[in-house]
Amino acid sequence: FLSEFVLEGFSFSPVNMKRTVIKFYGQKIETSLGIFQMSGDVQLLNFLYENGFGSRRSSGFGCFEVLTQEKEE
Repeated sequence: FLSEFVLEGFSFSPVNMKRTVIKFYGQKIETSLGIFQMSGDVQLLNFLYENGFGSRRSSGFGCFEVLTQEKEE
């Protein structure tokens, strides 16, 4: 697992987000869609990319696509 120090400097900023409700196996689930900016420790960002974030990840929710990536200095 990740240690607590990787949370230092982590930021999540919505850029263009919207809330929506989808029907999933007969259940209504409130979700968020859109573009956001994340920055932080590379280990943490890789963990989130590989595992997703939020709830219902095992059902395919919580996935995201990297649109741009800043290079480390």
